[in-house]
Amino acid sequence: MRQADFEHAIQITAAGLEPAAPIAPRRPGALLPLAVSVALLAVSAAVRAEEPSEAGDFAARLEAVAQAFQPVARKLNQASSAGDEAKAESLVEEAGKLYREAVRAPLDALIASLDSQLEGLEKQLEGLDPKSQESETVRQRRDDIRQRRNLAELSRIRFTLLYAGMIPERSKERTRALEEGLELAKSFVANRDYYYVMQYEALIQK
Repeated sequence: MRQADFEHAIQITAAGLEPAAPIAPRRPGALLPLAVSVALLAVSAAVRAEEPSEAGDFAARLEAVAQAFQPVARKLNQASSAGDEAKAESLVEEAGKLYREAVRAPLDALIASLDSQLEGLEKQLEGLDPKSQESETVRQRRDDIRQRRNLAELSRIRFTLLYAGMIPERSKERTRALEEGLELAKSFVANRDYYYVMQYEALIQK
């Protein structure tokens, strides 16, 4: 995928709609504000959450990931402008290590935690009368957590593709990260059919 194509896809997703004409490509550093804006995905979940403090923690974790991405982006910008290929590849390796530790690992952990909570709530529902008030309360909590899990998965897709798009085109890491991001998007589209708006966003990024 060319840099212009990548930026076009990212901008469509950020806007939430498909523009009539392609958006002019920008330098990789111009994508950085989108990383910070990903944290705003948590707002709708926080507003509807039954436990505001829990939703606030979710939003804070996404915001922390967005902030952690900024030094990754700086290193990748330095790699893109480096005249020496060995120096550029060294910066890409440093950025990749930082990305995996400070961005990807926290997102994976957040998603795993939410998945675990969902599994517990589904088991709890199996033992309840579907018409009871307790069952309704558990279903609402399940739906709230499911929404946060989906938002976290979309954030992982976006950060993976954002990271890939900022890596210099000559680097093999760019191809690897891009393929990974596209696989994550394909998986979301295939397995999150009960959440059509988010499924559509993932499809755009795919």
